[in-house]
Amino acid sequence: MDYTPLPAAVDLEAAIAPGAPQIFDDVPGNLRRDWSIGDSAATDAAFATAYHVAKLKLVNNRLVGNRMEPRAAIADVESSAGQYTLWTTSQFPHVVRMLMGAFVLNIPQHRLRVVAPDVGGGFGVKQFHDAEEAAVTFAAKRFGRCVEWVCERSEGFISDARHPRPHLARHRRHRDADGGGVGGEGHAVGGNAP
Repeated sequence: MDYTPLPAAVDLEAAIAPGAPQIFDDVPGNLRRDWSIGDSAATDAAFATAYHVAKLKLVNNRLVGNRMEPRAAIADVESSAGQYTLWTTSQFPHVVRMLMGAFVLNIPQHRLRVVAPDVGGGFGVKQFHDAEEAAVTFAAKRFGRCVEWVCERSEGFISDARHPRPHLARHRRHRDADGGGVGGEGHAVGGNAP
C-alpha cells in the first residue's frame, strides 16, 4: 500500500488559523459559517470605556457517545411467509423499520418486524439506522438462516453514527470602575459531527 501523510490541524483554533491545512476545497479557511450580531462600532466605543475586562475560555472536547452495550443485531426470515424479524439494540425501532424497509432493502412494512429488547442507555447514538441491521437482514434472507452480529467496543468507538462535536467559546465581560456592566462579547467555534 502506498500512502502520503497529509498535514493536520488537531484542534479548532489550529484548524481555522491562517495557513491551516484545508479539509474541503469549497470551505475556505475551514470555516463553513461566520456571522455576528450587534453594532460593532457602538460596541467598540462602549468597550473603550471599560475599567475591567473579565475573560473566560470554555472548551468542550470532542467525545465518544458510548452506548451501555455495543451495537448488536439478529435477523431471521421466515421464507414461506416472506416475514422478516430484526432484533436490534436501537431505541428507535419504528424508524429502523421505516428506513430499512422503505429505503434500504425495499421490504414492505407489513412484512418487517423490528424488535428492540430492553436495552441500556445510548446517550444519543441509538437513534440511527445502523448499516449492520440491514446487512444481517439481507444475509438472513440470502442464506436462509438466522444471522447475528455483535460490535466490539473498540469498533463502536470509531463507527457509531454520532460523535458530538468539539466546541470552543471565548467570553469577555466589560465593567466600569463601579463594577457596572458596560457590555459583553462572545466568540464561539464548533466543529461538525462526522
